[in-house]
Amino acid sequence: MHKLIADLGRLPIPLKPVSAANPQELTNSQILLSDSQLPTDIPITEIVVRSNTNTPLARIRMPSKICKSPYLTSFGSSEKGKEVTEDVIRPKFPFEGCEITNQAPSYLIDEFIEWVTTGLLKTHAKKKPTEDKYRAKASSLGFEMMDYVVAYPSNKNWFYAMFQPKNCWTDQHMDVIFYYLRKKSKLRSMNQYRYTTVNCLFSSHINNTHERYYNNVADDDISTQEHIDRAVAVSVHERSIANVMKGCSIPAALSWHLVDDVYIPVNCDGKFHWVLVVVELNRRLIRVYNSSIGTRKQQHYEEIKKLSWMLPSYLLDSGFFGKNERTIWPELDAYKDKQTGTLLESHVPFNIEYVQGIMQQEEDSMDCGLYVATFAEFLSNQLVIPPDNDGHLANYLRNRYAALLWRYGSDKFKGGYISENDDPPKPKGQFTTPTEQDFVNID
Repeated sequence: MHKLIADLGRLPIPLKPVSAANPQELTNSQILLSDSQLPTDIPITEIVVRSNTNTPLARIRMPSKICKSPYLTSFGSSEKGKEVTEDVIRPKFPFEGCEITNQAPSYLIDEFIEWVTTGLLKTHAKKKPTEDKYRAKASSLGFEMMDYVVAYPSNKNWFYAMFQPKNCWTDQHMDVIFYYLRKKSKLRSMNQYRYTTVNCLFSSHINNTHERYYNNVADDDISTQEHIDRAVAVSVHERSIANVMKGCSIPAALSWHLVDDVYIPVNCDGKFHWVLVVVELNRRLIRVYNSSIGTRKQQHYEEIKKLSWMLPSYLLDSGFFGKNERTIWPELDAYKDKQTGTLLESHVPFNIEYVQGIMQQEEDSMDCGLYVATFAEFLSNQLVIPPDNDGHLANYLRNRYAALLWRYGSDKFKGGYISENDDPPKPKGQFTTPTEQDFVNID
């Protein structure tokens, strides 16, 4: 092997000389091939079409898991054999499609009652059949919580207290319903705004400010530092009141100068009775809707009187009378002094009027919160509140509110809705083109 490699360089290799040709000197005969130089026997491949071959289906592209939309339920062949669910348009609030005058579907109420009672109650030997059973600890929703923007129930007890007779509604129940009524109003255009609502804290802010400015005799003996401390504490409540009137601080809020009425839930008699207060801004009037007029003394509640005294001051402080794009408030007769024709002083309280001939709750039924929500929903739809002295609608209304909120909260969780999308945006500010007189010339 080594000898061959060594002799490889000495062996003669026959090579033909390489000739280079100039492309410009080539003739056509040297470039083109003659017919005799082309092969004559070219194999021909036969194409056979078989009739029994299935044509492949068109490919359906499958979206990735990351980009999968929560609103899509079927993506083609991989979903074969699975139950196909129809797309359902998501309601903007729980009461949409089931107004107060419409009958809620019976199957919905039955499904809710079965859901809320399963695993919530347990029997007890010492309890009579007619008495309420002890609540079991296993009252989970099946997931972490429901998102109602202003409340986040985490167990079935929240719904049980809402639909069970002789259970007074809490602040959370009232805030949730009044939030969605407020949202229903805000979903309309600006020229269709008629009302807005507030949360339960608004009445507490009013009470705290009233105690600061209408001091009793004992407050005359407190020190200067104590007066300063009280002023600092009450300033928090004052800012909250002014922000609510400006359309801030609470979700889906509307500025009061854009509406005619404001619905306020007021808890009277030391957390034992709810009434609905409607502030009619155009008439400078407070209308009280009380569901237990027949069982209680005809008197003005202290909470209502405090509201009538404090509203004029905070309307003035919040700049309410300077916002006249929808209503020119200072020119309304209700806000003018009859003798001077000028704007009424802030110390003049609102008038109070109690509404008669409305549906009433049964004695000691503790359905006052239910009736306050019912009154507000009737008024939000511009309907007359009917009389109902027998109270036979109470059971249905309790089941209706609880079932609609349960369905809305469950669908919201399953669909992956987020709270930011649940709150409609505030109206955009309008830009007015300045005139020539508004410009300032600087020489």
